[in-house]
Amino acid sequence: MNMKWLGWGSLVLGCLSGCATPSSGQRARSDSGGPIELDLPGQRSAAAPVAPVAKACPEDIADEPALEDKAYRGREARTWHANVDLLSSRSEEAPLPRDFHKQFALASGPLDLVVHRPLTDEGKPSDWALVTLARPHEGGHCIVSSWGVGGMEGRASLVDTWAAHDGKHAIFLMKLAPTEASMASSTRWVVVGTDGRRAWAALGTPPQHHLMVPSVKLFPNGKDLYVDIQQRYVTRLRLGADGRFIVPTPGN
Repeated sequence: MNMKWLGWGSLVLGCLSGCATPSSGQRARSDSGGPIELDLPGQRSAAAPVAPVAKACPEDIADEPALEDKAYRGREARTWHANVDLLSSRSEEAPLPRDFHKQFALASGPLDLVVHRPLTDEGKPSDWALVTLARPHEGGHCIVSSWGVGGMEGRASLVDTWAAHDGKHAIFLMKLAPTEASMASSTRWVVVGTDGRRAWAALGTPPQHHLMVPSVKLFPNGKDLYVDIQQRYVTRLRLGADGRFIVPTPGN
């Protein structure tokens, strides 16, 4: 009887030893350091996309609402994006086509001005545009300000840009031209300023900062910048030290 139990014990030990020994193929996959894949029947599921870990943005970026308070969700100020061409850092959509891209060298560091114009279902540029001011940071971009313009108001476009020699601020001029479907009857102009930390209306006070005039032009003269506003006659205003154009008070 003792010999009989010894035989069963040897059989059990042998099975355990055999089950614990991996095959050569399994050992190669295990030694490679990667995950062990099991050859199971059926269709394999694709690995779920892993969103990039958000980085902390510099605290000198003002945590303020976007200009005109039209921030595109996911692009609020002081949020980090691995790919500025996506609507948000966790978006799985295809990158938006760029309509314009310019980088300024400001005292706060490099600043990217990017204007995206999504395509319609017919493959044509849409009437609205997504304007984004962002600073390169940790392999991605930190949003300074971002907002959408256009749509029923008209087709948005970036007309001109300018940066101060001392790097304190940059100015850019945007145009909203009415379309056939627009409810607006005249062209609107918006002059925006930025120091790389925040954005502001450089001419006018929100929400009354859209100029409804035939034409607006930026006019650099040496280290100074002027804006020419075309109505019946041309009004020329000089940019002040605070990054806003100086409007004379009545009677002066």
